[in-house]
Amino acid sequence: MVSAAVLVVAVILCVVNLGVLVQGFLARASDAGRPSDAGIRIGLDLVEVEAVASTLDSPRATRYLSRIYTAEEVLDCTDGVRGVVAHRLAGRFAAKEAAMKALGVGGRAVPWNAIEVVRRPDGQPTLALRGEAAAIARSLGMSRFSVSVSHEEQYAVALVVLSA
Repeated sequence: MVSAAVLVVAVILCVVNLGVLVQGFLARASDAGRPSDAGIRIGLDLVEVEAVASTLDSPRATRYLSRIYTAEEVLDCTDGVRGVVAHRLAGRFAAKEAAMKALGVGGRAVPWNAIEVVRRPDGQPTLALRGEAAAIARSLGMSRFSVSVSHEEQYAVALVVLSA
């Protein structure tokens, strides 16, 4: 089992390494005469699995599931033996929150289920955006989504990179 401190340090190191890679990419893009933002946006989120688990065990569970997740996400996070698996949902929640951060939604009303975490045929997660989330991505010129999700017993973390 990984301690919370080790997980947090690992996330920080990943973000620092990603930052170095992005800076290198931006420098090359700037050298090539493109704008320095180069059309990349990044979001990161960390979720406590117990917070999701306690909601699933509460009277609010049905409303929570329908408000935050699509039916396909709930199905993908369901195990035939255990039912809905909290750490899987926590990973999806972290990815949705990271996507909102990358989109810079701020005070705009974007429903949680307008951002869906789906699996590509190769098993890698990606995003399907609808409604206001899709409109924001289009307005930013973002059409490619890279998603990384990881979860342990206590925490789930997700990193979302949006690019043109």
